[in-house]
Amino acid sequence: MHTALIGDNAVIAGVRDRLRKDVPLGRTILLQAWDNFFQDDYRGAIIHANSVIELVLGSLVKKALQTRQVASGNRIDRFVEATSNRLLATVVLSLLGIGDPQFREQLFASIETRHSLIHRGKGSASASAARIGLESAERLLLLLLANPPSASFDSGGDKKT
Repeated sequence: MHTALIGDNAVIAGVRDRLRKDVPLGRTILLQAWDNFFQDDYRGAIIHANSVIELVLGSLVKKALQTRQVASGNRIDRFVEATSNRLLATVVLSLLGIGDPQFREQLFASIETRHSLIHRGKGSASASAARIGLESAERLLLLLLANPPSASFDSGGDKKT
């Protein structure tokens, strides 16, 4: 039995090495978040899921604003950097027509939970809060992957004509 565990650890280490080399950072962090979740480490799951949310949210908003040509790339970058993740997830995504109100509220709730864990010293997290964060991060990542810079982010995600 001990040998099997050593073999399993070697397989896991090999997979992690492969992921570090071939998988984009957001996806790798999301895998770590799910790993935390399945090990009942809901705090870690929330923190990692929100790392993905922060990473992807800024990229998604930048792409949508660049597609709409609302300002120069530099001004868009400065706007996104200066805007809180809570406002990006709620107000800005709503103005851009990205996601439905329930999804945006789930993003907001997940960001708030992470903030409480990190900055307010709240010591524990629930499985349901972790699942909301994980599912929100996944959905956000899928939105980014499905909408290259030339795509419209309007309700159907259809290409501009």
